[in-house]
Amino acid sequence: MKKILAISIAGLLLFLFWLPAQADVAPPQKPSGSSLGSEDESTQVQMLAEEVTINVLASERPQAHVTANFTMRNTGSNTESMEVRFPLGQSDGWGEFPEIRNFGVKVNDKAVSYERKLQLDQAFSRETSYWAVFPVTFMPAEDVYIKVSYDLDGTGYEAESKTSFYYVLSTGAGWKGTIGSARISLSLPYEANPYNVILHEEFNDVRFDGNEAQWLLDDFEPSRANDFIFPIVKPSVWQRLITEKERVAGNPKDGEAWGRLGKTYKEVCFASDKGYPRMDAASSELYELSKEAYSKSVALLPDDALWHAGYAELLLKYNLWNWNGEINTDDLTLGYRELEQAYELSPEDPFIIEQAQLFADEQDDGTFIFQNPNQAQPEPAPTMLPQEETEAPAETSAPATAAEKPTKQANETGGKAPMCGGAAFLFPFALAVWLRLKR
Repeated sequence: MKKILAISIAGLLLFLFWLPAQADVAPPQKPSGSSLGSEDESTQVQMLAEEVTINVLASERPQAHVTANFTMRNTGSNTESMEVRFPLGQSDGWGEFPEIRNFGVKVNDKAVSYERKLQLDQAFSRETSYWAVFPVTFMPAEDVYIKVSYDLDGTGYEAESKTSFYYVLSTGAGWKGTIGSARISLSLPYEANPYNVILHEEFNDVRFDGNEAQWLLDDFEPSRANDFIFPIVKPSVWQRLITEKERVAGNPKDGEAWGRLGKTYKEVCFASDKGYPRMDAASSELYELSKEAYSKSVALLPDDALWHAGYAELLLKYNLWNWNGEINTDDLTLGYRELEQAYELSPEDPFIIEQAQLFADEQDDGTFIFQNPNQAQPEPAPTMLPQEETEAPAETSAPATAAEKPTKQANETGGKAPMCGGAAFLFPFALAVWLRLKR
């Protein structure tokens, strides 16, 4: 109980000090793709159309080749000659200014040279970064076609299954009026779908067409709200998923292949910041696909401790670490059963010990009790109390007031905190604190 109180108080203090600063530690952001910018705020040139293709490469390190085509029209009566600009880099949030690679530009299908100039950074106005600046002449009522191309690196933690690419539309706000239309296409080296393109609410108006995910916008004023973030499953991970699906299709009795497929589905399901369950609509479907593969693996290989442990990790992490707060108690019970079986088969394995310390109840002698702490315990049977003789004797009975059985909740470091019956009201708060600390 003392440990639960200590964790709760520490968590509350941490939460209170956390409130003013909502930012979280994040990996350095790689430079984003971007729309064309204009230095002349009074220009009569309008961007009629913008077509962008972010072609993700099938490489171990997440990379993409970007081509962007812009149709520009001078809506005024006078010829305008100006310097058009395009951001080559931006602050990564860590004091560095990485740049896109292999930048090239064409005007009316002719390659033109550009200058590198330091100008205000597109993300942090107090900083400066390099922009490509090149001259363009816009004749009245004539369309000018500008094409840029460059290479991008994906942003994300190296150990995670997710990477992200960015495209900034707000740099096009300096042109006259609204942007007539924009088509942003994310092209993958395999079929694009909601499993490998991680859709968030603000970017879920998407159309899938073969290997492409496409977003269409019409007649809009570019702002930061229009800037795109494309989180995807890393191509190397998704390619592995394709390979494992082919292997189990060719040999459905291969327990190792089913285990690897379950593990890869689990990586895709947990392809989010710091490895928590995804929050998009595909998360629960990926979880079920991983469960199915793992269940076939342990059925074919009942004595393989690590596949039991991997299955347990899926069940316990998804139901205890899910941001949506949905807990399947049956899956939790199964997860503890799988973890217990893994521990019985290989009690010295480091991964299994790590999972047991994280999720199970560790005893003073170093052994573990594998029990779902969220499962309701049966009410104690009523006990008859001794009767007392009175002027009007009557039979009375009352339930015993014995305390609940002690339970324990794992904390972040694997230590265990006993909970007595009098502190039962602290359990939901302590669990929330524990989950917050893990995040």
